[in-house]
Amino acid sequence: FHSVSAFCNAGFSTYNDSLVSFYRTPRITWTITILIVVGGIGFMVLTDIWKKLTRKKRGLSMHAKFTLGITISLIFFGAFMLFFFEKSEEFLSLSLSQRIMVSFFQSITPRTAGFSVMEQGVFSPVFQFITLVLMFIGGSPGSIAGGIKTTTFAIVFLYALKGNSERVGLNVGNRNIGTPIIEKAFNIMSKSIMIIITSVFLLLIFESAKLYSGRFSIFDIVFETVSAFATVGLSQGITNELSFMGKIVIIATMFIGRTGIAAMAAGFLKNERERFFQYPSASIAVG
Repeated sequence: FHSVSAFCNAGFSTYNDSLVSFYRTPRITWTITILIVVGGIGFMVLTDIWKKLTRKKRGLSMHAKFTLGITISLIFFGAFMLFFFEKSEEFLSLSLSQRIMVSFFQSITPRTAGFSVMEQGVFSPVFQFITLVLMFIGGSPGSIAGGIKTTTFAIVFLYALKGNSERVGLNVGNRNIGTPIIEKAFNIMSKSIMIIITSVFLLLIFESAKLYSGRFSIFDIVFETVSAFATVGLSQGITNELSFMGKIVIIATMFIGRTGIAAMAAGFLKNERERFFQYPSASIAVG
């Protein structure tokens, strides 16, 4: 059950505390960790790797190299931040090997398995924010994971870092990522942010009484929303306390997050139909 749940990035467990009881059993946690990564990198990458191993293909495709590079970078970034900057007593009380295992596990599970080997509330605000970002990014294209996808994030990040108005596309390694792909990545990210903002706004309205009383914080609401959109399943422990309308918002956010990304991509391609005219250019100041 847990093997299928991990590979499919579902996060369902037959235990009430997820995998908290197993953080002292590295054979189980490392196995679950590997299954989550394999299930989250996408079937296109898995096919490429299989063909490479069976000598049916000389090398990996650009997509496979790009996806693997981003996935490994995100895993080590999250693990590094947790291992060196987490100062909670629960984390520091673990042995060195347990801290390494927990660091990697908690870096991988937000994208988007939803398992946990420690209660989410014990982590510092810094790592909880990093978890929020990792949940939003999610897994890779062609996988069962949610989120905006690793390649979408990487293209937007690299273009914002290196792109300029005089360049056509984006050079990565010895390849050029074309403008249509970059526009698609920005389109997916911007619409995803709009969906999350709308859901957070609605939850702030429906859960205003609990916010005023201090039972919920704004970060709790944002965390719950991003987790729902990316179909992660991690929570700050407020899900059961949401009002009826609040739960409806979370359900709708999960549904849109699960099906909306593909619909957004399809809608973008549909809008790219051939045009026989062009509107006059306009100059608008930005930034």
